[in-house]
Amino acid sequence: MSTESLADFARRRGVNKSTVTRWAKAGRLVLDGNAVQVEKSLDLLAATAGYRADVARRHQLEREERDSAASAGPGLREQLRLAALEKARNEGRIKAAQADKLEMERDELAGNLVRRADVDYVLDDYGALLRRLLAGRAERQGAELGLSADQITALAEADDNLLAELAAALKARATAQDSAP
Repeated sequence: MSTESLADFARRRGVNKSTVTRWAKAGRLVLDGNAVQVEKSLDLLAATAGYRADVARRHQLEREERDSAASAGPGLREQLRLAALEKARNEGRIKAAQADKLEMERDELAGNLVRRADVDYVLDDYGALLRRLLAGRAERQGAELGLSADQITALAEADDNLLAELAAALKARATAQDSAP
């Protein structure tokens, strides 16, 4: 019958010393003073095992990965460090985006933020109204004012130019907003 310290038994089992201490307090180890009776304790642990094999296997693989990374050369350790750093950056970006989204939702609910679709609808409606009001205006006012056909044509072209300038300004504004961060 062999005995070993709690720390040695923890290393043998691939667990933390605190886990072995919990086993001892739970009565899952056979102790001889402060030493663990290895064979009897292994049998008792097997008999009282209530763990899931898949979880135990995952923990074992994680321990092996940590051990191999610790024993790897500096190149692999640097790659692992950079990968962990990149993962942390990505998680930070995701959290910042989620926070931005929540802030926008809060502002929208508070009435401080207008949805783009609503703004687009109002602008489209405004543009249609303006086009409808200007359609035929030159002919109507030209007749009322007694303008010549050339003057009425010039007035209609001025209305068309006004609509084109307004459309171009709105398009430039929308493009600038789409490219803004």
